[in-house]
Amino acid sequence: MTKQEVMEQYDVKDGVIKSAGKFENEMAYVPYFNDMLMNGDGETMDLGGDEGYTVLNITAEDAVEFPELQSEVGNVILLFSNSLGFVSGQVMTREDADALLAEIQEEIDAELGIEDDGYDSDIQGAGLVLRLTDTEDASGYKYYKGNNGKWYFKVDDVMHVCTEDGEPLHPVQNFTIEGRIK
Repeated sequence: MTKQEVMEQYDVKDGVIKSAGKFENEMAYVPYFNDMLMNGDGETMDLGGDEGYTVLNITAEDAVEFPELQSEVGNVILLFSNSLGFVSGQVMTREDADALLAEIQEEIDAELGIEDDGYDSDIQGAGLVLRLTDTEDASGYKYYKGNNGKWYFKVDDVMHVCTEDGEPLHPVQNFTIEGRIK
């Protein structure tokens, strides 16, 4: 989606979408970035159902399309999709986005009764090394054992940390897979 397509599709005044609908009162670049999300770009934090957050980098190419983003190149836009289909976007630094998402994850964990065990590697994979085990469940998921003592498994090419019952808690990133446990 281009800026011209946004301007043709929506009533935009002073850079803000005034048309009723999923982007109402959002900046004109939000549908542009949402289109990228729909094409598989960005890092997504699924909140269940149709809700979730997605972080997309703001590039020089984006600033050519939307000159108002020129000073934001190198920052990110955090998109939030709610269960009603509305999408909102907020430009921020990567550090602020990471901090906000970590705070949201902590709130979710608290609601679910999941206690922080001190392993930062659960979320970011800092120094996390996984080894494939011979364990496989009825669904065909293969399990991995982490150097932090936790269990992990991969679903649709995304690695997840598991509960003791084998249920996925949340995705992990920045890990290394080294061999098998025999």
